[in-house]
Amino acid sequence: MPKRQLASMVLIATAALCACTSDPPTNIRKHCVSESGQSEYFVDLNLSKQTGVLRYRYFGQDVSYAVSSLVAQKGQIVGTAYFKGCATGEVRGSPVEFKYDWSNDTFVDGAVEFECSNLQDGDLLKIPNRATPAQQL
Repeated sequence: MPKRQLASMVLIATAALCACTSDPPTNIRKHCVSESGQSEYFVDLNLSKQTGVLRYRYFGQDVSYAVSSLVAQKGQIVGTAYFKGCATGEVRGSPVEFKYDWSNDTFVDGAVEFECSNLQDGDLLKIPNRATPAQQL
């Protein structure tokens, strides 16, 4: 085998190995949409501070979650988020256990996988303040 081909193969193998063992990103800001397109997450994670925010929208619900634990393991960031607030009337919600795979750019909540893209508008992470019917009087 010529030296040039061997050198190319070594370079490709090294690049592939580096891609598989890459360090997790420190900050993640993503817009993630389910396959059906009916639900979406806006994701803002800070791995170094172990915090973040998730905003979840599904069939009229608009819920915000505070992320309180994050762990990077095997190409994924695993975390738990707790109900923070809602723009659509809910006063509590179940915790969300999620996984974000940074090499495939996917977010998983339970059995639902979301395809992610970079979040262009950070304001989408904020739940709009809406007055309750009692406050509108």
